[in-house]
Amino acid sequence: KALLKKKLSDLTLAELAEFTLAIPPHGYWEQIMACNNPNIIRKNRDILIGHLVMVGMISEEKAGAAVQNPVACLTVDKQK
Repeated sequence: KALLKKKLSDLTLAELAEFTLAIPPHGYWEQIMACNNPNIIRKNRDILIGHLVMVGMISEEKAGAAVQNPVACLTVDKQK
């Protein structure tokens, strides 16, 4: 909740991918918290979502919808 201002159960697929980037082994917590380099965050988020498709965990349609979302830190103030 401290990072994305939502309960874990309320996160979208895109937000869950960004949360995954924040924790080890990726370790982007500070960058996501400060919203540093949102383009890099988005690129890596979209790569993670692509991996979920490759291993059959989500459909290409869900992935396509998720990657259309802006980086959460760019909209977090609107969610408060």
